[in-house]
Amino acid sequence: MKHKSFFSTIIFLLAFGVHAICSCATMQKTAKAAGRELVVKTDDALSEDAVSEHSAQEERAFLNDISHITLEVVSAPSRTTKNVAFASAYKVRAKNADGCSVPDLSLTVSYPILRESNSITYAEQHLVTDKNGEAQFMPDVPRFSFDDAVTFYPTPQEKSSDAIDSYLARGVTAPYRVRTDLLSKNGIVYVFDFNQNGKALTNSQHTLKALINIGATRLGNSPISSAHYLNQSVEQLYRATRNIVGASYSFMVAGSVKFANPVQSDGKAYTCALIADITCIDMQTGAVVYQTQQTETATAESSYKATENCRRALAAKTAHAIIYGM
Repeated sequence: MKHKSFFSTIIFLLAFGVHAICSCATMQKTAKAAGRELVVKTDDALSEDAVSEHSAQEERAFLNDISHITLEVVSAPSRTTKNVAFASAYKVRAKNADGCSVPDLSLTVSYPILRESNSITYAEQHLVTDKNGEAQFMPDVPRFSFDDAVTFYPTPQEKSSDAIDSYLARGVTAPYRVRTDLLSKNGIVYVFDFNQNGKALTNSQHTLKALINIGATRLGNSPISSAHYLNQSVEQLYRATRNIVGASYSFMVAGSVKFANPVQSDGKAYTCALIADITCIDMQTGAVVYQTQQTETATAESSYKATENCRRALAAKTAHAIIYGM
């Protein structure tokens, strides 16, 4: 009987110990959860849901806090040239609803870093506002041309697209303009106007003038007067031109200006729509350095005037794209 009583006592103590250990583990889990203000759930998947919901609540609370913060651009550098540093840094300031500076605010700045024709890749850098609520950003020396913008916005706590869109909506932008470094060098224009029937006319004087007006002053028409090479490869055009001009030119702007459709009339006015397809070529290597397609429409009281207005407007638009893209 004593042995039986002894074993009963041992079994009771073991059961009590297991219960105590389980109770202790539950208390530890509850305490850890309480520290994060989570609802304790026994199932692991449910606990993950609780963590996710808590993170979402924190995100909403933070978005509400920064909704009272305003970012403003204090100063921004003017345009620069490819391979030349900006003369000064960008500076932004954060203020609250009372107009007071907001120190120690984490900001993200997004800026263009790489171009492949009209496709632009952006990089990011993190900043923190100082005691005056200000932060500065000095870009690296630009290696590509852009007419784009830098964007400053509060750093997201989450990386979901919806969250980032919410933060971007509270951001501020400033111009990021970098002109090509070929402006001061000799260039050739091989761009032909076409008529409504698809026949090549002459080298586009509008394109030449627009490029000169925007700063490409050492520019002239191609020595090749035929549009024949528009149907050939870039390599063939480059070789034919190089055989004539040698190594005296740095770049060539080649392409066409064609009608998107015949001039339209509603009985009161005429509307013209044109498309420019442009390829810029490095005359030292034959490499394509930029390609773009630009469109424009214009309306006037006559077909001739609508066409001329459209050609001038398209030439200006195309020249701008070339200077900030080549």
